[in-house]
Amino acid sequence: MAIDFGINDVIEELASQIRRRRCILLLGSAIHVGPPPASPFTYPPEQRPALAGALAASLAASLKGQQPSIDQLLADHGGDLQHVSMLYELARSRSSLIDAIADAVHGGKRPSRLLLALAEMDFPVVLTTNYDDLYERALRRVGKDPIVRVHSLDTGLHITAEDVMSGRPVLVKLHGDISRPESIVITEEDYFEYLVQMVAQRGSMLPLALRRLMRDGSVLSLGYGHGDLNIRVMLRLLREGAVQIPLYAVDHRPDVLRHEVRGLLRRELRYVIDNLWRFVAELYRQITGAELVP
Repeated sequence: MAIDFGINDVIEELASQIRRRRCILLLGSAIHVGPPPASPFTYPPEQRPALAGALAASLAASLKGQQPSIDQLLADHGGDLQHVSMLYELARSRSSLIDAIADAVHGGKRPSRLLLALAEMDFPVVLTTNYDDLYERALRRVGKDPIVRVHSLDTGLHITAEDVMSGRPVLVKLHGDISRPESIVITEEDYFEYLVQMVAQRGSMLPLALRRLMRDGSVLSLGYGHGDLNIRVMLRLLREGAVQIPLYAVDHRPDVLRHEVRGLLRRELRYVIDNLWRFVAELYRQITGAELVP
């Protein structure tokens, strides 16, 4: 596994891949983090979708004090979003859970300057587990018309070769979209069903055109922690038939030992140890020749 303690070794290579529309973007929830201290950029907390930890804490807080048994379960699993959301659904209802998620990730939220910068870049396919609609809004704000495909536990995921070859950005929402409540994957039971379905569809989930794109391209992962089992399974399935495709993950504090021991992605994962905002600003400068301004 290559560990990069900065961006200089990979930024030009990534910029070249993006200009040629040969880079697939993986977009996780931490893409919505605020800028670092002393940054010229601003992204007020009230405009940001809640990250997993904050969402779990919010759901848990609304359940506390109702029943001793619930309080005990929260004490045991209060920081785990999959467990807390399942408890919330059982204590209240599925519709109440979806409403709470919508309030946390959708109501009053805005795309950040970082997200708008990514939208300006030419990623042919973007895969995300985020429920919000901020990335597609960012694409439309910069004059692009995305094709949005949403995975559903009822109907699965359908991406066509025509989608990939259309020249329009294809946004694939792997864990659902907040506007389609039936598609949301959030509880532990949802994740179990989701993984079963992904494995069952492994031969048909990705069209040949996307597999060809991955054979000579690269993958850039932003906003993910790669110890997450669901992300690891997704990446393994995506890589089937794509030999030696490099994956770059930006993280200011990666768990290097975990990935070295597990051999994640067969040693083809490269870390860029940097802050997301600084990384995206530098990538933007390499691609456009202009500084990213607030």
